[in-house]
Amino acid sequence: MGAVYRLAKRKDASGLYDIRRRSILELAPPKMSVAAQAWASQLTPSGMERKLRDLEVWVAELDGIIVGWGPFAVTGWRACKQQRAACYQAP
Repeated sequence: MGAVYRLAKRKDASGLYDIRRRSILELAPPKMSVAAQAWASQLTPSGMERKLRDLEVWVAELDGIIVGWGPFAVTGWRACKQQRAACYQAP
């Protein structure tokens, strides 16, 4: 079965937080480990919940498991870009 795309739900917050953290730390090149740690620590679990309230966050699922996500501001990509949004995939 192909990927399913849907809007994130509040109950997805901890899983999305985990995907973000793991993707930053596990996919960063070894020479960027200090920078990756700093970047990963910028978002807290409560910050992830705030993203779900403030942005239109979409998830990609395979076989019912979230494998990636990306936030999109309700007012479009420009507003999302201004918030330094990024897309994350599970490593």
